[in-house]
Amino acid sequence: MGKFTYENIPQELRSLKQWGLFQLKWVKERNKNTKIPIDPYNGRAGKSNDPSTWSDFNTALKALDKIERADGLAFYFANGYVGLDIDHIQDDLIDWNEGDNSSDNLINKFKALTNDTYMEVSQSDTGIHCIFKGEIPGKRRRKGNFEMYQTGRFFALTGNNISYPQVKTLTKNQM
Repeated sequence: MGKFTYENIPQELRSLKQWGLFQLKWVKERNKNTKIPIDPYNGRAGKSNDPSTWSDFNTALKALDKIERADGLAFYFANGYVGLDIDHIQDDLIDWNEGDNSSDNLINKFKALTNDTYMEVSQSDTGIHCIFKGEIPGKRRRKGNFEMYQTGRFFALTGNNISYPQVKTLTKNQM
């Protein structure tokens, strides 16, 4: 797991009261970690559908040092913010880090598709998260290793940004 650089998270996101914490928990049956949301005010269960368990960025950041089981910061989706999660593209990430500028590289492809919105390497170091403003087109939220969220979910943010840290607004035609 890479080092988190929370100061790289865009100020626009940091100014929102959509923050919490998460705990990584190994699920043997699925052979992978799951992320459990934590309320930064009291260390109890956070809820992606209950803003009373969310805080401002600074409260969550301070709670990260105080709540022992917390592994990082969580950003909850609401108020027009959309998350695009792309998993299992570590080869493209490695190539991109080594200077691959080709349009075939998925990092470059998603930078172009999302108008170079805020993008970061995911907590697993094997995927990326993109955050933008807009609406999810259609009804499908998952296709293969791509998922999109606008409510009821959160991202474990790292601040390990790939693109200029600015959240862009995308229209349905752009997605």
